[in-house]
Amino acid sequence: MDASELWKSVSQVSIAGRRRGRARGQKDKVKDLNMGQRIGEGRLGMVWPGLNAPVLRGSELVRLQPTEPDPKRLERLAEARSKRGRFRRLKLNAFDRGWTGGKLGGRSVGSPDSVQDFDFSSFDTRVIEHRNVFKMTSTFGRKKSVRVFVVTGNGNGVAGFALGKGPTVQQAQRLAKNRAAQRLLFAERFEGRTVFHDFYQEYYFTKLWVERRPPGFGLQCHRIIRTLCQLVGIRDLYAKVEGSIHPQNLAKAFFLGLLKQETHAQLAERTGMHVIERSVLRQTFPVLLASPSHHVSASPGLERDVKELYAQGRIRLQKRRQPKFFEKLKSWHIRKRILLRRRNQSASQMERLSLLADTGVVTLYPKPFTAKTESA
Repeated sequence: MDASELWKSVSQVSIAGRRRGRARGQKDKVKDLNMGQRIGEGRLGMVWPGLNAPVLRGSELVRLQPTEPDPKRLERLAEARSKRGRFRRLKLNAFDRGWTGGKLGGRSVGSPDSVQDFDFSSFDTRVIEHRNVFKMTSTFGRKKSVRVFVVTGNGNGVAGFALGKGPTVQQAQRLAKNRAAQRLLFAERFEGRTVFHDFYQEYYFTKLWVERRPPGFGLQCHRIIRTLCQLVGIRDLYAKVEGSIHPQNLAKAFFLGLLKQETHAQLAERTGMHVIERSVLRQTFPVLLASPSHHVSASPGLERDVKELYAQGRIRLQKRRQPKFFEKLKSWHIRKRILLRRRNQSASQMERLSLLADTGVVTLYPKPFTAKTESA
């Protein structure tokens, strides 16, 4: 009889208990305290009939007696214990750890499997949701399965999402990413970096506001939306989520909004008007983005502001600005009174310089510097 059988006699669970799920994690709880040793061995070896020696040898009864000391016992014990060290987690790259280091959310699971002549090596798959699902059965007791929701994309406007279920995490992930590769969608992008216009999208109790941003703004949004943007290929975006933040509903609302958006050319053809952008980066100078191919008389009640056209009559909730701690100080009010005299002076100075430049009195840009050379 060895140590494993002794532990089993103490910690075993009956058949009825196993059906009720009492044996869950039983292997993890039991520790082998006799690792590297044998029963009856120690500093003073002993022969224990029935444990490390038979009870009968032929017709002779084996008695309890000491054995000869083993000089290599400590070396053999150290070698056995060194083979089984402490459990160490697999160290991942900082960009592959996902949103948190201990969970699968946001972690990359590789590209989907190739199908015939289609190669998905340029795609990346991220886990959006990971759940352990338990079902109570009459025969097997509590049965466990894994549910994984993933999104795959190539970073160039093509992406897809799917849900996979399986008995293990690896099987569910593989099933989900292969399904997502078979349900790919294409989303239009403005200048290959952002959306064409601001939009509002609902999916059940999830309300999503998406706004386009200038180059270099980055992704200021929920972590799920940020992961989806990286897979689609969007680099500049602002998104606000109101209501439920269910991962699947949030992903579906974002993809619905991308598929429903109109390009500037489609908007010009539908309304029969020119699409003009006034950006703060260009000092609100109008820039023509698209023009209709033929003249169409626009309806008098048509909304001409693009933001109001796609907002569906809704306004995004903006939280009230919280005052800073130093705004209650007396020194801050003194500074505000001093700055009040010089308010808008920079803008007025630029207007005066532009007027003087138009009349030719001053030049806004200095003449280039030319170095003088002296003749020897």
